[in-house]
Amino acid sequence: MSIVSVIQAIIGAILVFFFPGWLATIVFFKKKPHIEKLIYSVLISLSIAMVLGFILGILQIFNINTLSIAYIIIIIILAVTIMIRLK
Repeated sequence: MSIVSVIQAIIGAILVFFFPGWLATIVFFKKKPHIEKLIYSVLISLSIAMVLGFILGILQIFNINTLSIAYIIIIIILAVTIMIRLK
């Protein structure tokens, strides 16, 4: 394994197992302490990953492209929701 693949794996794990949940905690849990937000973000991200895998598996369109598109759509929706709420 090269250094580039290790860095890609770390960045991918952060994007899949942390980032969507962190955005969701910003939307839903504004007044929580940061440690609780951190724990919630990991749990919510894992839930999102499981639900996406389940839905894409049932629709029989589970591959890396559809999974990436689904994650991008979820992240965009959460980011837009944050921007609307912060106005």
